Amino acid sequence: MQTENNMVLSRILSSVEVASKCGKAMSINEIDLLLPIAQKSTGLRQIIQSDPYVSKSVSIENDFVVLKGYEHLFSERVFREKTAKKYLEIAKTFVGELTRCPHGKLIAVCGSVAYGSAVASDDIDLFIITKENRMWLFFLKTLLLARAYNIKASITGEKANFCLSYVQDEKYFEEEIKHHRTPLIAREFLSIRVLTGTNYYTTLLDRSKWICEMFPKLHASKLYEMNKDKTERIENGLQGAVNDVLNMFIYETLKVFLSFKALLKNLQFRKQRKMSDLFEAIITKGACVYTSVRYLQLEKTYDSDQSFGRENYCSNWSKEKK
Repeated sequence: MQTENNMVLSRILSSVEVASKCGKAMSINEIDLLLPIAQKSTGLRQIIQSDPYVSKSVSIENDFVVLKGYEHLFSERVFREKTAKKYLEIAKTFVGELTRCPHGKLIAVCGSVAYGSAVASDDIDLFIITKENRMWLFFLKTLLLARAYNIKASITGEKANFCLSYVQDEKYFEEEIKHHRTPLIAREFLSIRVLTGTNYYTTLLDRSKWICEMFPKLHASKLYEMNKDKTERIENGLQGAVNDVLNMFIYETLKVFLSFKALLKNLQFRKQRKMSDLFEAIITKGACVYTSVRYLQLEKTYDSDQSFGRENYCSNWSKEKK
């Protein structure tokens, strides 16, 4: 019983810490979804308020909880949720254009927009999985369309900056989610807002039993809300051969451009002393993933959470892939 209680306490703290550092004041119900066992909301609130291990580290106000020092998020929650909803609608329109291309398997919004904690200066982070050997074809179309949307928005005085922060083809991603079993990966994948490819997303959730073991209630909740979407366009053999060649050509071309752009962006962050925004660009034939210092710090927060089993971790997978 004592071990079970310690697991709950540890999970509460790590969940609130990650959320606060991502700009979100968590509700009691949102915390409950991340716990390893069932916990009544009244009992959870009592734990947060009365347990010295938790109460010394967090603040609670009107059923919302933040890490101490992040109390400003209480008053910002409504504004951040409103901004996130606005950006999500922009993303839906944008993805509506992308779905004309048959190469996308799963397109979702991640980051602050998915968490409902966006501010006006945030980008709209896209989470994209494509068909095998089609990633760079799809990446180029997405990049060009994003640039067009950005120009159009700036003309009208709006903002629509899309960031292709996580793009992989299905082969690379399925290996990633199979071997890189960390709590942050699980929580991020369960938190994305799927815009197209719900059937594929549901299939991935069904396959990834380790995610269910880490966050059983959030996993079940996500499966429940997903609607089946089995629509899929198939390319013919000749078109497929041509696309194989085009995909490799675009990869070799964009790899240099994106690496140089990442270098310039990191230099800008260093000049502005935004050290937590520095990132590593992993660019391969089947993946383009930007991993920031802030993300690695959040991963360490979950690594220190004793409520997660260490035996499932394989944190060196991304490094081995390179």
